[in-house]
Amino acid sequence: MLALALPVLAVGVFFAYLRVRTGTWNAWQEAQDIGWHRGVAAPWTGLDNGWHSVQTAGTADLVISRWADLVVTVAGIGLVVVLALLRRWPETVFVLLNVTVLACSTTLISAPRYALMWFPVYLLVAELGVRDRWRWVTPAVVVACLPLLGVVALSFAAHGWTA
Repeated sequence: MLALALPVLAVGVFFAYLRVRTGTWNAWQEAQDIGWHRGVAAPWTGLDNGWHSVQTAGTADLVISRWADLVVTVAGIGLVVVLALLRRWPETVFVLLNVTVLACSTTLISAPRYALMWFPVYLLVAELGVRDRWRWVTPAVVVACLPLLGVVALSFAAHGWTA
């Protein structure tokens, strides 16, 4: 029971700290709203806003970043469905909570960084890669990721927006 209570206690301590430090329990949400105009919304609103942000992005780096946010969020929804179909309930809940935070927002932000925490997808790809019929998956992932790594590294080196 103590192990289950510790995360709840940690969250409670964090909110108490916010209250003492800022005078409000939800200072983090207020900062999100002030800094990024990010608030809570229905998932279809978040996805619709993500689509519109792609259409209205002015520079190439913003277009790439906003497409990445939208594609990764939709892929996360697909991952939740796959995990649920495989009846991997703990992983489903873990990824579902992450995807919910992304999709239930007025602004899709940082989805690729959230996706780095979706370890179940790495496990699924690894499981496929050891099956005889699916051995091509591992080299395919490497081939697909190398150009992406190059693009992100160059963007970062050029001080471009790298999310």
